[in-house]
Amino acid sequence: MGNLHGIDIASYQAGVDTKIIAGDFIIVKATQGTGYINPYWKKQIDGAIKGGKIPGLYHYASGQGVQAEVNFFLQTIKDYIGKAILALDWEYIPAGGVNREFKNPAYAKAFMDEVKKRTGATMFIYGSKDSCFNAMDWTPVKKAGYKLWGAQYASYAAVNGYNPTPWQSARPWGAFGQDLSIFQYTSNLRLPGWAGGLDGDICYLSKEELQALTSGKATETVVIPPADNPPLDRASTLALVAAVMAGKYGTGETRKKKLGDRYEEIQGVINDIFETSASVLADDVLTGKFGSGEIRKKVLGHRYAEIQKIVNAKLAAQKSVEDLAQEVIAGKWGDGDERVRNLRAAGYDSAAVQKAVNRLMAA
Repeated sequence: MGNLHGIDIASYQAGVDTKIIAGDFIIVKATQGTGYINPYWKKQIDGAIKGGKIPGLYHYASGQGVQAEVNFFLQTIKDYIGKAILALDWEYIPAGGVNREFKNPAYAKAFMDEVKKRTGATMFIYGSKDSCFNAMDWTPVKKAGYKLWGAQYASYAAVNGYNPTPWQSARPWGAFGQDLSIFQYTSNLRLPGWAGGLDGDICYLSKEELQALTSGKATETVVIPPADNPPLDRASTLALVAAVMAGKYGTGETRKKKLGDRYEEIQGVINDIFETSASVLADDVLTGKFGSGEIRKKVLGHRYAEIQKIVNAKLAAQKSVEDLAQEVIAGKWGDGDERVRNLRAAGYDSAAVQKAVNRLMAA
């Protein structure tokens, strides 16, 4: 019996027809942190299911509090628990969203433990071979039975069609040894039906084994709503800012006393919202700083309508990732950190643009 082949996708691959694209499985980014939802995730996962592929959903960790992140993830995907494999994306990419708990595998385990407690599902943990699994001790995660979805690339050159024998270094995957379930071996997989590159994966489990990992107690899942005053040690910055803006922590010295060690962090964000120009705040919204939907509305308070109007105008005028990549190659956006700053200031996902640049340069 051969291995399974598939892809993983996010919002910037919204045009992929997941119903007809080749593959045995498709893993879709659903959420990030406690505020971001991939606006295309349902269309992407529904297409995969209709196309007879094993579906998967993943959450990109931001380290904003285990309970808050689990609540957000499960509340978003609740109708697909028991239908899709679940995964936790463990990365540290400043341009794509900082995970402030990246060096703490215990946080990842606590997240997956909580998901398993609520749903019964055994998650995959995703990360890179060297910067993640060979840089930290993942022994407790391995012992708990969670599955490894690891990433390592031989190069950024285009890979035409699925590779049945992708290269990987001889080094083990840290505490996981050679127990690798899914291997992401390229970010530049080329498949008919999509003009750009895709993240290409090979699964070393049988179809039955992978399908079994979609199990979960969808109807019994209990998602605990965030408290009006979230516990300070676990609450995300945005959750606390929203609570303060709603008057839950009072003002002045009362607020300072109630927020304790988190006061300067939270008050700093609130001061920025009140004092920063609407245009700059709109740029911050586009980088994901203030979340999305209701949480963004609560955090921005009385400035929401003003800022959202600018955001909408900026989105309507945005260039495609491919066009931006061509401009980067032409030198229009600078280099290194300067490029990242310039792209983010203009409201673009610099990580997605860099992926496109790598793909074009390798072609």
